[in-house]
Amino acid sequence: MQAPQRKNLKPVSGSYASQGIAPLPFCRCLHPARPWAGLRVGLGLSVLSLLLATAQSAVGICPVQLGPHLQQIAQQLPARSRWGMVVRSLADNQTLFAHEGDRFFIPASNGKLFTTAAALTHLGATYRIRTSVYRVAATGTVLHVVGRGDPSLTDAQLQDLAKQLRDRGVSQIDRLIVDDTYFRGDPINPNWEWEDLQAGYGAPVNSLIVNHNELLLTLIPQALGQPLQVQWQDPTAAAQW
Repeated sequence: MQAPQRKNLKPVSGSYASQGIAPLPFCRCLHPARPWAGLRVGLGLSVLSLLLATAQSAVGICPVQLGPHLQQIAQQLPARSRWGMVVRSLADNQTLFAHEGDRFFIPASNGKLFTTAAALTHLGATYRIRTSVYRVAATGTVLHVVGRGDPSLTDAQLQDLAKQLRDRGVSQIDRLIVDDTYFRGDPINPNWEWEDLQAGYGAPVNSLIVNHNELLLTLIPQALGQPLQVQWQDPTAAAQW
C-alpha cells in the first residue's frame, strides 16, 4: 500500500480532562502552596480511598501529627489486610511517614491512579487525542483512518467526521482503511490469567476505540423453557453476531 498523503481535514478529537482534581494542601504549616505529598502505596483501592478521603478532611496537620493520624486511619482497615505507604514532601523529598514502604505489593486497580496522574502530568489537562483521516493517493477515493487511542470516540463524532468529509467534496468512498496499530506491543498482557480474557475488563488493547468497545443489547425473558429474545440497540451488530 502506498504511504498515506495527508490532506487538510479537521480531525475528530476526544480528550482526557481532569475533573475536580486539585492539589491537597495536607500540611499547611509545612508547605502552604504545595500539594500535600508524594505517595507510594500498595493497597486495595477501597483502602486507598479511605486514607485519602480522611486525609483530605484533615487539612492543616503538621508533619509531627501525620504519622499518628494515618495510624489512626489504618486502625479502621480489616485486621487481615496488608498495606504499605510512603509519604514524602515534594519540596525536599523528606520522608514524612513510612509503613512497610520497602515491601512489594500487588497494586491492582491502584495502577490506574498513577497512570492517570502520569498522563496528566506529562500531557497536561488540555491535551487532546487526535483521530485523523488521510486521503491515500490511489485510484478512486481511498481514506485512511488512524486512531491514536481516544477512549471517548463515539458514533456521534464519526457522523461529524463524515460531515466534514462531505463539506470537502468527498461524497463517495471506494475503500476505507482503518488503522488501529498506533500502539506497539502485545494487545494482551502476557501476565493476565486466561479467565480475564473472558471478562469485559480483559479486552485487548487497540488504538481505535468506538463506543467504548461495547455492544448494547437487551435480553427479554420468554415462556418457561424458551430461549431469551435478544434486542440489539444497533441493528448492524445483530447481523455481525
